[in-house]
Amino acid sequence: MINRCKPYINFKDVISSIQNIDELTYDPINKFEREVASYIGSKYALGVDQGRTALIFGLKALGIKSGDEIIVQSLICQVVIDAIIEVGAKPILVDNNIFNYNILINSIRPLISKDTKAIIVAHLYGATTAMDEIIEIAQENNLYLIEDCAHILGGKWKGKMAGSFGDIAFLSFNFDKPISTGSGGMVLVNNSELIPNFEIYRNKVNRVELDIDKNYVFALLIQHTLTQKENYKQTLSIDFGKNIINKYTQLSETINNNLDYITNENDLCKLVEPYYRKEMNFFLMKRVQSFIKIGYNKLQRMDEVLYDKNWNQSILMNKYRAQTGLINLKNIEKVNEFRNKNANIYVELLSDNESYSLPEYSSEIEPAFLRYTILAKKIETKSIFKLSKERGFELGNFNWFAPVHKLNRYSTFRSTEMNKLENSEYISEHMVNLPTHYYVSEDNMFDICSILNNISRC
Repeated sequence: MINRCKPYINFKDVISSIQNIDELTYDPINKFEREVASYIGSKYALGVDQGRTALIFGLKALGIKSGDEIIVQSLICQVVIDAIIEVGAKPILVDNNIFNYNILINSIRPLISKDTKAIIVAHLYGATTAMDEIIEIAQENNLYLIEDCAHILGGKWKGKMAGSFGDIAFLSFNFDKPISTGSGGMVLVNNSELIPNFEIYRNKVNRVELDIDKNYVFALLIQHTLTQKENYKQTLSIDFGKNIINKYTQLSETINNNLDYITNENDLCKLVEPYYRKEMNFFLMKRVQSFIKIGYNKLQRMDEVLYDKNWNQSILMNKYRAQTGLINLKNIEKVNEFRNKNANIYVELLSDNESYSLPEYSSEIEPAFLRYTILAKKIETKSIFKLSKERGFELGNFNWFAPVHKLNRYSTFRSTEMNKLENSEYISEHMVNLPTHYYVSEDNMFDICSILNNISRC
């Protein structure tokens, strides 16, 4: 089966880096931070344990506190909202643009109040938001601008990299992101006046222990191996690798003791298979394989809670993940070119089908598609998900099954005028993510489009 979203992994180089980490002639953490900052065009970067941590770091450094308000779109990753709440601020939810799924820019101004301190702008699915007017709004109202770059690394607006426009930006390095370190994140700083604040908070926390850091890389390699086409028979959560490396401590020991003999994915698969079978049998007994129907984020995460208000935790990235990030960063231009080419194939094969709405982007946007997202206008998405899986493809809404304002846990932040967030509701109900990753072939995409075109005629 073709996985819904895979990062490119240079398997042999990552294995080699684990074996030879102590022989490096440079500090991989500082180098990874510098190279990402240089690639984006930022002045400062800090690698942390996950994207959520990166945002919390940023909010703390900006001085965001209880009573402050932050404007953010409603269809967005829940951890963004959680980070806002954790520092005591209030998310003010605005609608998404129906044509490209990013923030609806003309909905921002009416919601600015005396308590508004920042705007968060997400570049969803690898397509940059039109930044000019948002920058103007932020400057006119003396607001911080924060870019959510969890879905993008290498996309541009008017020739300038996403992540370089805001006062700060943050990245995620989880498995379903442009590059992956197994888990991780990074905060980028473009406003040099803020750098001393980041240094203060950086000095209050510690690095993740080396064994835990290495386990994240093992989890990445496991996830990559199990989601290779020839191995991928059953839908897995993006955290499956982390879950089993955390649950079965002997698996980590087994991999570590056999590094000299692991030359490819098949070698690793043989070591992981007994634990994979044990875990899948566990799920079958508990009758929870249906989790994918309601959201894979329901699974317990290895890194569920990494933040507390005392800031005394070990949340800074360590050298195993940093070196893995360096290896994967080398290939980002090649991978982005491949992803964009794949997206163009979908456009060519689906643009004449009136059953689907394709995203619309201005010529000033240079995307780096994480996946290509369409809206099914006349077909139930459940039918698409079911048929495509039967044919060996994961197509669907594998991000957010409802906008934030529709989730009970965020009920206190619901808009008093719900109709103003109707775009976000429509997008989440009709969204179909199409895979663009490096392991999708042209034949795969022709088959995917054949499924979509044929089902629309039924």
